[in-house]
Amino acid sequence: KISGFQIAVMQVLFASSLFGVGGDFSGGLNIGTEGAGIFVAYSYRPSDSFGYGVEMRFFDLRATDEIIVYDYYTGTYKTTNQISLVMLPLLANVTYYPFEGKIANNFSPFVRLKGGPLLVLDGDEDINNYFDRWSKPKTHVTLGGNLEIGALFRMPGNVSFAVGLGYDIFPMPEKIDGKNDYSGLIIEFAFLR
Repeated sequence: KISGFQIAVMQVLFASSLFGVGGDFSGGLNIGTEGAGIFVAYSYRPSDSFGYGVEMRFFDLRATDEIIVYDYYTGTYKTTNQISLVMLPLLANVTYYPFEGKIANNFSPFVRLKGGPLLVLDGDEDINNYFDRWSKPKTHVTLGGNLEIGALFRMPGNVSFAVGLGYDIFPMPEKIDGKNDYSGLIIEFAFLR
């Protein structure tokens, strides 16, 4: 069985192996039906219509029925149906630009397929202190992926902006916080340099 530490080492080695190739760095925000997060990515385009790369994501998962309520007796806000679940995917990707050079105005639609290991950290929801909750989380390792369509908008100054709509495929190795699967729709906003 692969440990969470071994997955983290593989993520760092895989990502660092691509940095010498000479491509684009990007970062951005992911907002999905199962949570939200941030990511950093590196991509390389050996041709106008094809590219590949790697993405590392910090994704904070939320329960779909989680709400914040006001407790009139204590005068404080409380979160109900809370889960403490963080996912750290390392996803290799392949991107296809079907209309590259055929559409004017620096606009490039794309289709992207991602896949790779997911490190899942499960904090103890019964502990109120944030640091204590995450001091010894349960770790799980599984595989996942994503299918995304989007568009790349090139701007002056060698900077680009991309927006994509995708579907995360995140099955869990066992039932975690009441669910076996955290798959769902996701919107991605990225800045590339």
